[in-house]
Amino acid sequence: MPMRQRMSKLTSLLELISYKDVPDNDKLVQPLFSTLQYILNHPDYTQYDYIIQLVLADLLLVNKAALDESVFRVDLLVTCIRSTDNPQTHNSVLLVLSSLAALCPEKVLLHVMPIFTFMGAHVLRQDDEYTFNVIESTIEKIIPSLLLNVTHIKHVIQVFVDAIQHIPIHRRLRLFTTLIKTLGDQYLHAIIALLLEKEHVKLLEFCLLISSEFPVEAQLKAMIELVRMCCEETPDMDSVAIEAKAPVEPVKKRAGKRSANNKKTTATNDDDRLISLESLAKIKPPVLMFIDENLMMRSFISSLSKAKVETEVKLFVQELLTFVQRHATNKPVLRLAYGILDKVHHLLSLSTFISVISDLWRHPSPLIQKRAVTMFNDRVSHLSTATVQKYRMPLMATLPAVQWIFTERSADPEMVQLGLMALQQLCTHFAAHAQHTATFMDAVPTILGYLSSGTAAAVTASAFVCLSHFIAQLTQRMVKYLNKWMAPLLAFMEANKHHPLNEISALTCVEQCVLHLHAFLPPFLPKVFACLFADRDLEATMANPQLDMLYTKMDAVAAQVASHLQMRHLLPALFNFTAKLVPGTNSVEHVVRFGKHVVAALKKDDVKQYHGNLFAKYFLVLLDQTPYTPTAIAALVDLVMKLNENLFKPMFGHMLRWLREQPHRRAAVFFHAQAYMFDHLKNLLVGYMALALDDALAVLKAAPAPGTDTTAAAHVLDALYKCALYDTAKVVEAHLESVTAGIAATLVVPALAPAAAKALVQIAVTVNSDTHWKTVNTTLLEVARGDMFDDDETVSSDMALDARRAAVGTLGTLFETIGEGYLVLLPETIPTIAECLEDEELETATTAAVRQIEGVLGEPLQKYLQK
Repeated sequence: MPMRQRMSKLTSLLELISYKDVPDNDKLVQPLFSTLQYILNHPDYTQYDYIIQLVLADLLLVNKAALDESVFRVDLLVTCIRSTDNPQTHNSVLLVLSSLAALCPEKVLLHVMPIFTFMGAHVLRQDDEYTFNVIESTIEKIIPSLLLNVTHIKHVIQVFVDAIQHIPIHRRLRLFTTLIKTLGDQYLHAIIALLLEKEHVKLLEFCLLISSEFPVEAQLKAMIELVRMCCEETPDMDSVAIEAKAPVEPVKKRAGKRSANNKKTTATNDDDRLISLESLAKIKPPVLMFIDENLMMRSFISSLSKAKVETEVKLFVQELLTFVQRHATNKPVLRLAYGILDKVHHLLSLSTFISVISDLWRHPSPLIQKRAVTMFNDRVSHLSTATVQKYRMPLMATLPAVQWIFTERSADPEMVQLGLMALQQLCTHFAAHAQHTATFMDAVPTILGYLSSGTAAAVTASAFVCLSHFIAQLTQRMVKYLNKWMAPLLAFMEANKHHPLNEISALTCVEQCVLHLHAFLPPFLPKVFACLFADRDLEATMANPQLDMLYTKMDAVAAQVASHLQMRHLLPALFNFTAKLVPGTNSVEHVVRFGKHVVAALKKDDVKQYHGNLFAKYFLVLLDQTPYTPTAIAALVDLVMKLNENLFKPMFGHMLRWLREQPHRRAAVFFHAQAYMFDHLKNLLVGYMALALDDALAVLKAAPAPGTDTTAAAHVLDALYKCALYDTAKVVEAHLESVTAGIAATLVVPALAPAAAKALVQIAVTVNSDTHWKTVNTTLLEVARGDMFDDDETVSSDMALDARRAAVGTLGTLFETIGEGYLVLLPETIPTIAECLEDEELETATTAAVRQIEGVLGEPLQKYLQK
């Protein structure tokens, strides 16, 4: 019979089987496979696609359940799918294979790689719904048989990942979701890892979509496995071979398995790994970025709040902390890991967070313990008051875990510091609560135990910070422990002068003592002053910002001391300390600044009772410390502004006697203080200035002498100027001649000439009478002609010339300032002006003065000069 007729007959027979209900059709399985083999062996088998499809359709219909596995020819089906390009035939073969997967899984397993390799190369590219359903069916039926062999699973996953670029975009998510659900969500991390390895930039968003298709528990387990995978870095570590893990195993169990399977693990090669070691280093950042992004997905956040995932979260944090430990030197990766940790503990509800973190405090790994306590401290420090009160009992339930640190981990300084920080957090929120006060009082001896000299300085510093919070919350209840911490506190400050942060910690404790226990501090004030006013290296603050912080803190604490302690306790200690000051050290400056705070804190009764001693035992001592007199004078004026006249008058007399004991040394300070007080007391001080006029003139008289310091004279001139400015009692007028002569004598000193001219002009304005103007004018004319220095051998010709030039300038200023009223003195002034014009060395200054006079006169002065 010709081939065409035989094939036609075979086609009719196969169609008949398809449409007829054949009894005992299981007996047809072997003949059908034989038929399929015959066709595939025919040289022109490609012409018989329809017959092949009929055979496959009949194989699908027959009852195969009762047959022996030996009759099933999976190899023929694989040959069939490889030997045709017809998509319909491909789909039919896959459907038959799916039906056989449950009947003969081992046979299917032997040929699974060719099947899925072909799918990746051809079938997955088809974009029709029927083909896609066939693929889904194949995955759902064949994949379960693969779970017996992990290596095959990796290869199958790799097939789908490699083919992702050819899978229609709108079908990718559904296909990979089906694949993962069939494999089990314990393989979610494997697919995400391989996708990120293939193209992390383009596929990151797709990985997030896949993850969001699964429950939050599965997502957490996948992220845990991804972090575990990233922890693998060197060949001697555990293999990253993909394994079908049941619920994620705790670290202790995994550690035990590592030692037991060490040899097996060492033998693992890159073929058995999910990700090769070379690729692993490259994909760590993308994996961490995926985890970071996944934690911010809205679906994840909303599901997390409803799910009970404490175990998974604890393991997740645990694995992250292990990752951090192993990658401590890789800063970019470490930054990502810390960002993930931060998100994790902020995403959790506070109750879940507390439960998870409390368990991790007692974890075997010291690093995980430390990081867990750090996370607790960070979270609690940012809680609002309302949240703290809402979770008061759960938070207080962590106190035993904190105390466990001090009993079981006391040998670890860093852990103790973290424990102290946790204790201070709880104290800050709950110690003032009546229900918990006794509990925190019982914890005080624990803190005091870390103040001994044998403890590491950093731990002691943390203990003092913690103690400061206890003082702030428990206030006077802490008095019974005061003597136990003050001596170590002051000794610690003394010993840590060169460690700014440690000293700042101790100062925090001092500050709280001042704020809340100030009534009990007087016995400790001398040593407190010694610490607060210690000599400081001010130049080093530019290079060391911590020093600047320390000095700012010292000043702040000093201000608190001044404002909180009673003056009857504070001032005696201050006087004793001031008396022992070493001149030349910058300690003096800090004591001076402290005085301003003391004066500001003085109440009315304190001023009456202590102003005399404060002036005599504090200000007069400090006024002798010349580099810091401006600050001392400012503080003194603050005190003066609180006195009435009955209190000020004897104090001024005392200050005047102090000046006359050492006039050459103290004149500058005294008259500087007078000038400063004039700015505040104005005309009230004029009468007191009269008492010091003789002293002022003595200073001015000595100023022209060679080698004389002109600082005192400058302050005298400033004081006389202000005295004239505010004089309403005609004090200057009464001493006009002597004051004018004294001021004019300083014109020989170029540094003093401007101040002298200013004072003379103001005196002329103040006296406001042509009779008195004549006295000023005559004196200036004598200086301008040089007559005043004829008999003075101490004045050189150059000094005399400077004086003449200054006098001419002052004359011009007088005419310009006073105006037309001063023109009555023009006739007696013109001869001197004419004489000065003839002197080449005075011509410029005189010409300027002439212009000033002409501006007042309203006409040229030349015609008067010619006469």
